[in-house]
Amino acid sequence: MGVSHQTFYRWLGEHGELSDTLKKGREIVNDRVEDALYRKATGQTEATEEHVHIRTEGEGENARTVKDVKKVKKLTAPDTISMIFWLKNKRAEDWRDRKEVVFSGDIEDANKQLESVFDQKPIGPQEEKPQEPPPEPPADVQS
Repeated sequence: MGVSHQTFYRWLGEHGELSDTLKKGREIVNDRVEDALYRKATGQTEATEEHVHIRTEGEGENARTVKDVKKVKKLTAPDTISMIFWLKNKRAEDWRDRKEVVFSGDIEDANKQLESVFDQKPIGPQEEKPQEPPPEPPADVQS
């Protein structure tokens, strides 16, 4: 543009319409990218033309080249990586890699919270309960 970065950023601050125009431009580009990601994640059918045959009709000055064109529909399969990316961003609460769990209280409360989150016993050191000795065999049984 022929101006320094400092001048450009000053203009953005001084001229709200310039800043608004740039924001609108970014939104248009972001919408296009979002649409392309959606189409890639869900798959799409695209009508294309394929040149099948090129031939010459007529002779001499009346000769002309004719292209026979065939319309074809091509299906692009849905892309798993695009699906994952979309879901992690649009449904982050269900699809993010990491779940945040906040524990409060003492260790027993934390263990109870862990049990409810994982629906299983927590992993880690636990107080061992003393094992009962095996029952003694009846007196009438001989070894």
